[in-house]
Amino acid sequence: FEDPKDGRHSEIEFDMVVLAVALEPSEQNARLAEMLDLELDAHGFFKELDSTSRPLETSNRGVFLAGTCQGPKDIPETVAQASGAAAKVCTLFSQINQTTKRL
Repeated sequence: FEDPKDGRHSEIEFDMVVLAVALEPSEQNARLAEMLDLELDAHGFFKELDSTSRPLETSNRGVFLAGTCQGPKDIPETVAQASGAAAKVCTLFSQINQTTKRL
């Protein structure tokens, strides 16, 4: 490789090299965010309500996030988030159903 600091050529031995392409947000995120009244982060991905305590929720009640709409994620994390978002929807439907029964 060429050292960008001084232009010298050097060699380093590695056990493994991983190449990965960057993940960019969809160009449609801004339009969808406007339609659903959601916030985007500085990179153009959908912003969660609170990254530590409410990572699947958005500022719009009833709209949940999962997977790479929030940024780069691996498959196990995406599946876990999808399960969590589905559980949140079930909870929301349960609350709506209880309210309807009371009326």
